[in-house]
Amino acid sequence: MTVERSGAFQLAVRDSDPQGDPRELPILLIHGLGSSALLFARAWGALTADGTRVIAVDLPGCGETRGPRHSMGLTFYVQHLLGVLDRRNIPAAHWVGHSMGAQISMLAALSLPERVAGMTLVSPAGLEPFDRVQRRLLLDLFRPASIAAARSRQVRAQMEAGFHRMPAEAEWLIQRRTNLSGGQLERYAHAFSRGVRGMLDEPVHENLEKLTQPTKLVIGAQDALVPNRFFRPADTPTKLLQRAFPRFPNAEMAVIDRAGHLLPFEQPEAFAEQVRSSHAKLTDR
Repeated sequence: MTVERSGAFQLAVRDSDPQGDPRELPILLIHGLGSSALLFARAWGALTADGTRVIAVDLPGCGETRGPRHSMGLTFYVQHLLGVLDRRNIPAAHWVGHSMGAQISMLAALSLPERVAGMTLVSPAGLEPFDRVQRRLLLDLFRPASIAAARSRQVRAQMEAGFHRMPAEAEWLIQRRTNLSGGQLERYAHAFSRGVRGMLDEPVHENLEKLTQPTKLVIGAQDALVPNRFFRPADTPTKLLQRAFPRFPNAEMAVIDRAGHLLPFEQPEAFAEQVRSSHAKLTDR
């Protein structure tokens, strides 16, 4: 990872080909809530094996990115991601977003469609609505103080809930999270809480028909987090995609078996295969 200035932040960015031709379409990886670019670490080799340029960013408040606490929404993240592309003179990218990162990708595609050549939306947030009562419950649940106060066993339980079968490699992700303290923990908790609010404040589910870019929807068959089981206990990941899929003008979908919400980390080969196949179609056009 390298560090680059983006407003008040020092963004941690991993670029597989910093001197690459900006006219060649890169893959832009966007992680989800409470995560970082490490989510894609196990798939990195497969994604870059054919020389495709891949760029991954730790969003403000996340991972190795450093900077002040912020009170902005998902569009704020879009602006920083566009800045990463602008500093490399890249006009457009294949946006690959996981969970909250998928909702960020859709917001970018709606506001500046020329910058989004296509999307791969993995375990996507943003496809289901939340009413006023549900919104209030979520905001109350994910307050910064309660996030920061989570004990190590709670952190482990939350991480395990993201997998169908948690791989041994996830242990160091748990350790990184439990080792946060002081100002670093405070910034993490604040960013997590702001991410929840951002997803609720900037919904995209009513505008799926406007997303004309080639899009692939990918979800794990055993995803226990999307759709939200607390509010929709009878729903399933497959049903969610089947409802959303017809609303996208130019989409395909894939359900990956033996995969939970953190699909890119749990099933890196399957994740990379889906991304590569989408990218090949975009670059062959």
